[in-house]
Amino acid sequence: MPSSSYRVSRDRVLSYALGATSFLYLLQCLSPLRFGGDSVRYLSYAVSIADGTAPDAAGYPPGYPAFIALLDRLHIASGFTFNLANCAFFAIGLISVRRIFNARREGTGNLVALITLMSWLFIRVIAMPIPEPMFFGSSLVAVALMDESARTTRGSRRAVMLLAAAVLSAIAMTTRVVGVCLVVPLVWIVLRDPSAARPQKRSKLSRWLLALVTLIALAAVSILVTHNSFRKYAADSAAQYLHHDFFHFAVQHMIGIFWTLGSVTLNFPGTRFHSLGITLAVAGMVLSTVAVWIIRPHMPTSPVGVYVVTFLAVLVAWSQFADRLWIPVFPLIVGYVLVSPRAYSSRLVRNAGKVYLALFMIAGLAALAYSTRITFAGDNFTKEYGKAGGMSFGSSKNAEWGKWHDKWVMILRARYEHGI
Repeated sequence: MPSSSYRVSRDRVLSYALGATSFLYLLQCLSPLRFGGDSVRYLSYAVSIADGTAPDAAGYPPGYPAFIALLDRLHIASGFTFNLANCAFFAIGLISVRRIFNARREGTGNLVALITLMSWLFIRVIAMPIPEPMFFGSSLVAVALMDESARTTRGSRRAVMLLAAAVLSAIAMTTRVVGVCLVVPLVWIVLRDPSAARPQKRSKLSRWLLALVTLIALAAVSILVTHNSFRKYAADSAAQYLHHDFFHFAVQHMIGIFWTLGSVTLNFPGTRFHSLGITLAVAGMVLSTVAVWIIRPHMPTSPVGVYVVTFLAVLVAWSQFADRLWIPVFPLIVGYVLVSPRAYSSRLVRNAGKVYLALFMIAGLAALAYSTRITFAGDNFTKEYGKAGGMSFGSSKNAEWGKWHDKWVMILRARYEHGI
């Protein structure tokens, strides 16, 4: 058992490291816009909302474009404010994660936050105008409120927290379709209301608010189901399964998931190391199996656990396996590993964990250094970032899409690339 002085020293080091890492993240706010395929689509949608015209990019969730359009109408939209908003959303989400896991093992929250910020997944998207940071912040605050409500015995306080969680869940659903996963823990916690077995003891306010929570959840799901974005993603995913040999596609899909997990757990972008191929998938399978072994016996039945399991089930069933899909659930999985007694069950496990963590942090520092180099590349930005700063180079697979993409890159640069 570590001494109290050791814990104080460790917490102080973690706080300093977290502060330094946060400062490096804030430096990325000075980066020019870093475009990818989806970022151009979402920003073009935002421009359409701001200008009151029909969107060029259809079938995408409206939450993030609406947020960007609001900044545009307030005349504060720029690459700097987009990046600063990403930092704020990440901070909000990590504060929620810190609260969730400090309640389970004191002092764990800062380490979870530091590991999360040192992941290349988060470093790569911090200067990209995409909805992941916004979903990260809104969804994790909702999950934290659900988790807190499960521990409170005051009916009215519990109901208010669940109402806030329902509102944030609805916002998250308009940001990313996978936000539908939040309905499962929300309904679960409402149905497990400890006062449900004693209706005479439940306050009138509590009854009304719990009913309102359920209605909001159901309304959000209904809106999502009828919205173009849900239909588009569901149809695209179903087509992948229906238009291929199911067994062959399922095997290739699982290999892709393990390949992505290898990239996430080893903390470097697999797309930069194509030669590793199946080796990366094997590493992902081994490391994810170890994580399951550590977590499984001690993962409590809670709104957080229900959300993680639901989210992972959707990721496995989903026809795509893009690495950024893991961003919302990454810190929750890390947190569950760190609070599990199995992570400290023997000297071998503890030492292996320390070596792994050191290598993970080194890789994260390299990724942060590389991102900072891109941020301050000046006139060499387009060369350092690649593809002339986000141009498609006229995609050989879809020349029309390439032309559309490059046209909008030029429009967005002219509209949003200006000073602080």
